[in-house]
Amino acid sequence: ADLRGIVFRSLSEADRVRVLRRILNACAPPPARRRGFVVLSDVDDTLLPAHDALNIGGSDQSWHRDGRLYPGVSRTHWELRSGLRDEFGGDYSVLLTARPP
Repeated sequence: ADLRGIVFRSLSEADRVRVLRRILNACAPPPARRRGFVVLSDVDDTLLPAHDALNIGGSDQSWHRDGRLYPGVSRTHWELRSGLRDEFGGDYSVLLTARPP
């Protein structure tokens, strides 16, 4: 199971609210005096569902497994690499993967 499945299918409503509130608090924006940030983003099950010949990759079955990115991913990274970078001074995203070359 992935985190989304656990949070939205396995937890009680009270636990779901508690977990989502905790995530929201952990993702609070930095103070205004602290400029810039780097977003590290995994590829598999973050940008698109994992899919590999050995079936090691994730278990997300909620989206197309044909290489299409999850909705909003392109826009999010575009914002980090353009408008937000200009406004907040150096913000950008880095894509990581453990997939073999």
